[in-house]
Amino acid sequence: RLGIVLTLAQILVATCVLGIIFLLLFRRYLGRPLGTLTSAVAQIDLNQLEGFRVDVGAIGQNELKVLETSFNSMAEGLARDRRELAERIKEMQCLYGISELAELPDISMDDLFRKAVHLLPTGWQYPDITCARLLLGSQSFESTGFEETTWRQACEISISDEVVGLVEVFYTKEMPERDEGPFLKEERDLINAIGDRLRSALQAHRAASALQEHQQQLENQVEERTQELQKVLSNSEVVAAEESSLGALASSLQGRLTNLEVAQRSLSAFVEYIQAPSGSLYVLEEDGRLHRRASHALPSDADSVSALPVGSGSIGQAARSGKMSPFAPSNGASALSFGALQIQPTQVVTVPLVAGDSVTGVLELCLLSELDENQSRWISKGADISAAALR
Repeated sequence: RLGIVLTLAQILVATCVLGIIFLLLFRRYLGRPLGTLTSAVAQIDLNQLEGFRVDVGAIGQNELKVLETSFNSMAEGLARDRRELAERIKEMQCLYGISELAELPDISMDDLFRKAVHLLPTGWQYPDITCARLLLGSQSFESTGFEETTWRQACEISISDEVVGLVEVFYTKEMPERDEGPFLKEERDLINAIGDRLRSALQAHRAASALQEHQQQLENQVEERTQELQKVLSNSEVVAAEESSLGALASSLQGRLTNLEVAQRSLSAFVEYIQAPSGSLYVLEEDGRLHRRASHALPSDADSVSALPVGSGSIGQAARSGKMSPFAPSNGASALSFGALQIQPTQVVTVPLVAGDSVTGVLELCLLSELDENQSRWISKGADISAAALR
């Protein structure tokens, strides 16, 4: 029995020793590394992932080493994704800022390009060493500290297969090679998107300008048509007034009237319609001379000349030519007196009164302004009516 007890005691002691050794080995090779990894996971800061690594002290290529490697790879992937996310945010903010500018009401293309060029560097990977230039036709817009270098990324702005502008981004220092020289493939997408946004803004501006120009043309056409209509209406009113006054003149000359009465009534109608300050009417009588039979506010020196032979002076020449003759009087000639005031007429008009092929008299009018087309037409018609009454 004593032997059995000793054997059991030995087994118990061996088991305890083995348990203690197992615990020590577990803590050294498994517990401590797992604790280190757990602590590292709890202390992860997404803002400080760059260069973050965990060393659990694993020996050899065991499961703990694989776990350590996987964890460090995950941390590196998170850091990389965070960097890329930050870059995409910068790119979106740059594109959004330019889009906001393009949508401002009444912004000119010069102002859009001038402001947009300063936003471009903020969307690239290294904004501190990035500069930009926008070309619009012959105009150039450059960002602060612009420097043209060999590290360039560009995008043309085309409308209807015509290159109208250019977007250019430069690095002022040499940087590591990426997808397109030192530039990312996402930056290629960004510069293309900016070129498309500026192209859309240019197209919208051109369309608005064309619409405004077309609208202005329509307004001008409407105004021209309105003026033409007003002119037609005005001419219609003038013609109606002419016909009415000529009808009144013809009515006043009906009946058995002497040449003196015809001359006086005719001259009164001419002076009233034309608003002539002075005038006279000469009748060709049997002696072959032109006799003044009616007058209105004649100059004082005209009283001495009451009869003229045909061909003498402007009145006689009008009788001989048979044509209306407007002319500007010489200085001092035919001056009109209004009290103590004397006024030089602007124009003197001599009008032959012709009935058929015969001259029956001559009308002379002194005017303060030149005859217009409507007045000349009325005088010609009125002269025909008066000439027929004197026949």
